[in-house]
Amino acid sequence: MANPFDFLLFGVMPYIMLVLFIGVQAYRWLVSRYLWTPRSSEVLEKNVIGLSSISIHYGIIIVFVAHLLGWSTNFLQATALLPYFRLLATAGALLLIYGSLVALYRRFTVPYIRRNSSAEDYIILLFLLIIPSLGLVNDYLLGHFGIFVVVSKWLTSIFVGQPNVELMSTIPIINKIHIFIALLFLCYWPFTKMAGMISFPITYLWRPYQVIRRYRRVLK
Repeated sequence: MANPFDFLLFGVMPYIMLVLFIGVQAYRWLVSRYLWTPRSSEVLEKNVIGLSSISIHYGIIIVFVAHLLGWSTNFLQATALLPYFRLLATAGALLLIYGSLVALYRRFTVPYIRRNSSAEDYIILLFLLIIPSLGLVNDYLLGHFGIFVVVSKWLTSIFVGQPNVELMSTIPIINKIHIFIALLFLCYWPFTKMAGMISFPITYLWRPYQVIRRYRRVLK
């Protein structure tokens, strides 16, 4: 029998996350899509932003794809591929940690960036630093990678509307913390600038190039 914490974490919170993640982002896209953009800080500092931004964006994508592929092994009966997906997830996590550390360093050390940073900026970076770090600790220091098979079955039960809370109640507490923080971040995601990551610029395929002209006043 699952305890109340496990029931809320594995039986209720995933559905709250899905409603917020899909619903809020859909609402923002319909109502204010042209304001759906992060505040650019490139004009304040250009040397470090590329290192952090590229690492964070690709890190998130790689981690997401690796977890999606790992989950697919549950119903494709291809568990032999899990070690390869593990390496992919590790590479994405390391990129994400590196990018987050560089971004934090940039916000702390560049005065203009520090003055123009909001609480949201730091909260997002802390999430992006803690979640992959916990994943690496679970996997490489504590050797809990094998429970991914259990987690995959639980994820499947979520999407069929029959969450198997009892199955997840047996996993170690640090894995529960990892999943809780990840779900909490996904609940917070659609209210932040991170929502813009899912806006695929499909119109870039056919729209004309943007023409930029410099106006220079000529003195006679």
